[in-house]
Formats: sequence, structure tokens, C-alpha cells
Amino acid sequence: MSSDVLDALVSPYGASTVTLAIFSFLILIFRKSFVGLIEKEVKKDVEKYKHELETKKEIIRHELTEEAQKARYLSTSIQEIYPLIYKNLLQCEGGLCHYLGLRELPDWNLYSARQVEDLK
Repeated sequence: MSSDVLDALVSPYGASTVTLAIFSFLILIFRKSFVGLIEKEVKKDVEKYKHELETKKEIIRHELTEEAQKARYLSTSIQEIYPLIYKNLLQCEGGLCHYLGLRELPDWNLYSARQVEDLK
């Protein structure tokens, strides 16, 4: 019985079948190890890329927060200045008209700040 198996292995067709089986087995092992190496490298690259994206996201978030705070501060500080500018313009207008002797425009110096506020 063992001689039949040996004869089959040694015959031209049997030898090619064994060679094909061994070659297929080697290709399978090589493919699995090669794919495993590639998967490890891809995972490393993906993790590195994720870390870089998280870092960039935090930097951008911080910059946006700073810009929003600046915009909020500027808008509130400008809103505080507008009434003062308007008051000074009205006082200048009234003083100029009074100095020039024009009677068509009112002299805002005659009114209190409360009365000027009520006119707005």
C-alpha cells in the first residue's frame, strides 16, 4: 500500500500534483503573512493620521474660540462707544449752531442727558 502511494508521488502526474499542492501552500502562507504586514502598517498610518487630525482639530477649535471672544469683546465695546459719540456730535452741532447764531437747529446744551435720551 505504501508502495502504491510512493509510485503515485513519483509518477509524472503525481509529482506535479504534489508540487502544485506545496506551491499553493507556500503562496497561501506568503499571502497571509504579507497581508498581515500590510494591515499592521496601514493601522499604524491610520492611527498616526487620526492623531494628527485630532491635534489640528484642537488647534483650530482653540483659534476659533479666541476669535469669537475677540469679536464678542469688540462688538460690546463698540456698542458702548456709539452713545458717547452720538452725544458728543449732538453737543458739537448745538454748540456750533449757537456760536454761529443759527436758530433753526436746537441747542442740545439746553437739554439734560435724560431729555436727550428720551428724544432718541
